[in-house]
Amino acid sequence: MKLRIRAMAMSAGILLGVSVFVVALYSLWFGAGESIYFFNWIFPGFQRSFLGAVIGLVAGFAYGFVAGGLLAWLYNSFYKVFYKNEIHA
Repeated sequence: MKLRIRAMAMSAGILLGVSVFVVALYSLWFGAGESIYFFNWIFPGFQRSFLGAVIGLVAGFAYGFVAGGLLAWLYNSFYKVFYKNEIHA
């Protein structure tokens, strides 16, 4: 079974972007933990504010898009190598 690279990249990007956005807003509204500042190290320009949440959304989407696309591409490459002689119905 071959994975669609663009679909995997989009879904991973949306998932990571929205997750970072929600966690940042949760931290902003409810004052959850100091571990939110770890995002500043991962996402340049991230801060504990609404603008920071938007920056995290965009940067998270970009990171997730690249990671999801790379993961799907690697999966397809390894699938060709290991299952190239398999008969498909």
